[in-house]
Amino acid sequence: MDRKENANGRDVHELLMEVFELQKSMSEFSDIVHEQTGLSTAKRKIFRAIVTNDRDVTVPDIAALLGISRQFVQKSCNELEHSGDIIFAENPRHKRSRYVVITEKGKIHWKDLCDREHGFIDRLLPDIERTKVIEATELLKRIRIESAELMQTVLKD
Repeated sequence: MDRKENANGRDVHELLMEVFELQKSMSEFSDIVHEQTGLSTAKRKIFRAIVTNDRDVTVPDIAALLGISRQFVQKSCNELEHSGDIIFAENPRHKRSRYVVITEKGKIHWKDLCDREHGFIDRLLPDIERTKVIEATELLKRIRIESAELMQTVLKD
């Protein structure tokens, strides 16, 4: 019977340091990919926050979610509105803070953006085993969730 050995702090630290290095590389990669789709990486993050949120969001909601300034989110949303990707809708709970809503054109733009990203990734990393990707994703998700829970505990004490 194979006995699994638990990782120690050093092992997990090495993994996290590799994630930070990967983030730097992927940031540069993202800039190149997103530039070809007409969106900066920052604007793409804002677009993603609008598209993937399961509730109506406002500019302040997006700013808080992404940890960036409300002014930058507002400017980016104004540009997305100008391009027809979003509209602003009345918010019955707040007169000035309107909802940011994706349009049909925005949904098509988002799908095209995702398809392009997937194509670039397929060409960049064609031989990665699917099960390993799924396992790595689950591991990173677990680390993210458990560290967030730990931080909440630490902040309460």
